[in-house]
Amino acid sequence: MIALRDWIVAQNCHHIAMESTGIYWMPIYEIPEDAFSGDITLLAVNARHMKNVPGKKTGMRDSEWISTLLRAGLLNGSSIPEKRIREFRDLNRYRKSVIRDITSQKNRVEKFPQSSGFQLPSFISDIFGASGRMIHTLVI
Repeated sequence: MIALRDWIVAQNCHHIAMESTGIYWMPIYEIPEDAFSGDITLLAVNARHMKNVPGKKTGMRDSEWISTLLRAGLLNGSSIPEKRIREFRDLNRYRKSVIRDITSQKNRVEKFPQSSGFQLPSFISDIFGASGRMIHTLVI
């Protein structure tokens, strides 16, 4: 990955365009992001906004077509926030998924005694609160 960045710098390439397909563009986008002290134009372009190359589709033909469109000024990049905002968003998404998983497991734990006929919510409001933990230590 560092070799790619070094090659871009050695070629004095200040403009880069790529298809933003799925999540596959993200690590490639981050490689040259800091090249030339941030004085580089990076475009991640939605593939639907480019007319496809006629004939058999290959990576080489696609890249040649993208570079032709870039040189002609016909590409509009997607709006991509700066790196620290992207990292914050990733962290926030991960946090939400962890909270969702914890909530799901708590619901499973609460459901098990109820399926066996124990109606704990009628005695305590939160089986994971202080009273619930006290009952757990008494049982064990």
